[in-house]
Amino acid sequence: MDHISTQSSLLNSIVLRTDSGFASPEIYRVCEEKMTDYLIRLKANARLKALANQEMEEIQSDDYTRTDRHYFDLDYKAASWAHSRRVSVLAERPAGELFYRYTFVVTSFSETIPSKEVINAYKRRGVMENDIKEAKNGFFMGKTDSTKFQANSARMLVSQLAYTLMHIMKNNCLPQEAKTSTMATIRHRLMKVAVKIVRHARKIYYNLSTSHVYGEDFFEVLINIQNFRIGVP
Repeated sequence: MDHISTQSSLLNSIVLRTDSGFASPEIYRVCEEKMTDYLIRLKANARLKALANQEMEEIQSDDYTRTDRHYFDLDYKAASWAHSRRVSVLAERPAGELFYRYTFVVTSFSETIPSKEVINAYKRRGVMENDIKEAKNGFFMGKTDSTKFQANSARMLVSQLAYTLMHIMKNNCLPQEAKTSTMATIRHRLMKVAVKIVRHARKIYYNLSTSHVYGEDFFEVLINIQNFRIGVP
């Protein structure tokens, strides 16, 4: 589960978002009983494709030189479902191709939320997977060296704190062109740096090698961090 933010305030809540490997009636039922919204991709099947093709008959473009993309909803009931559910569809035909490719997402969101927002919210699942990978590889969030639950939990919380602090720095103190950098890149450029610290007359000096490639970036971020601490815009 994760937080999903879209233009609609209705999506600012905890939502279950998974791929088609978790598309099962039992999961839908539990989510509905617990009043938890969900976005779950469905594997394409002949019936879903037939319904989507029928919907596309009136809106498809005859211009095959450009990518054609449409969003719409289906009222769909699989044989194993107790009742029908809303399925949002992305129909996309890349330029130069003859047939549309479909993305099907079953959701509990009401129809007041457009199908395009539903599809875009699901697509952010890939971003979340990258965030999880970054947290595990860059901050060892999944490391469990101890045999005690409390120790492993405490270690994970420290990793979460470090991850959060790094993101605060990334979003508020890095130059605009560097805000999309990965944590590995930030660590390589700004943290894995040999620095000689000199304290003199209540001041601290950071002496970097004159050959340090990212020296200007280092001090720019350092000044931004200092300004951020004292609330300078």
